[in-house]
Formats: sequence, C-alpha cells, structure tokens
Amino acid sequence: MLFKINMTTQHPDKGSDHRSHLNRLKRVEGQLKAIITNVEDEKYCIGIINQVKSIRAALRSFEMEVVKGHLNGCVKNALLDSEQDVQEKIDEIISVFEKANKI
Repeated sequence: MLFKINMTTQHPDKGSDHRSHLNRLKRVEGQLKAIITNVEDEKYCIGIINQVKSIRAALRSFEMEVVKGHLNGCVKNALLDSEQDVQEKIDEIISVFEKANKI
C-alpha cells in the first residue's frame, strides 16, 4: 500500500547523515536488483525470501535512523524556536506512525 507523503520541507543539514542514508539506500537498491535477478533466473524460493527479509530489516533500520534524525533536528529546533509550530511537527510524526501501522 502506498500513501502520499508531504516532502516539500527540505532538511536543513545535508551532512554525514545524508551521505550515510544514501549509502544505505544504495545497498538496499543493490539487494533488490539481486532479488530481481534471482526471480528472473528462477532461483530457490527460500534464498529469495531471506533476501527480502534482509531488505525489510535494512529499511526498518533506515526508517528509524531518519525518525531519530528528524526528532533530534527538526522537532528539537521547533521546540527551541518559538517561531515554529511545535504542534505541526508533533502531528507530522503521529501521522507517519499512523500510516505505517495501516500497512
């Protein structure tokens, strides 16, 4: 199930986390390409299932890192900066978790 995400707000800091995130996603991309090849080559199902489980674990770990970064960056800054809407940031996080639990 796919759902629409508001991706209009840019992350203020593209430091080492950004590079690390890209590296992790490229690794997952490589794993997914390997699964596609294995399916095309009609490889053993259990091997494919194990590869899928690996990708799911990697994506869950990646998701948690992004959540941590968001909480420690965007949400923390919203709490410290009275100009920003703190409730909006809290609602964003709640919405993400509500949508994730529907999947």
